[in-house]
Amino acid sequence: MRPKPRRVKFPIHNLREAHPLRIVGDALIATRNVGGGRPIPLVILDTTDRPDLEELIRVHQYLPAGDIDCGWGELEGSKGMVALILTFKRPSELIAILEFDIVKQGVIVDQILTARGLYIQSVRDGDRYIKNPDAPRILAEIPDTGFHEFWNRLFHCPACGRLWRTWSPGFQKLHQGAGLQHLMPIDHQRKFAA
Repeated sequence: MRPKPRRVKFPIHNLREAHPLRIVGDALIATRNVGGGRPIPLVILDTTDRPDLEELIRVHQYLPAGDIDCGWGELEGSKGMVALILTFKRPSELIAILEFDIVKQGVIVDQILTARGLYIQSVRDGDRYIKNPDAPRILAEIPDTGFHEFWNRLFHCPACGRLWRTWSPGFQKLHQGAGLQHLMPIDHQRKFAA
């Protein structure tokens, strides 16, 4: 049974926490030591207005994982977007909101749900991961909250048409007779990440 959407208020510590952070870059990181080698998404956040989060990321890299609570939702007035609300407990208490466009950044959300984790890195001047792979980052464990089932219905609608058009014509011809054209690119991408 699908959980019924409900309105939830969460406590914020200052007004900056109420605004979603801008995602300025993303990547996939796969190492033997973390997640058994499966790719875990990295989001690079513009922390120009959030020095508290930048400092937390710098300090948190020396602490064990598991000091973060998370929840998925939709922010009021944000159509076509899904939000990941991260509540940090240690070394300081703060909230970070990451907002993803379902069509443009839906693959990142899908990877987060598949990997059950997310790397978070801060940046001020638009740096990319490739330019500074040793920059401080946090690995946040994103447990199964029941959102994955809801996400499957939400993501397949807007994303499958866009993904299907980007795949090669040869791949499309191969699977047209199966009647599964709308699921193939997404399922293929998920197998890569598993």
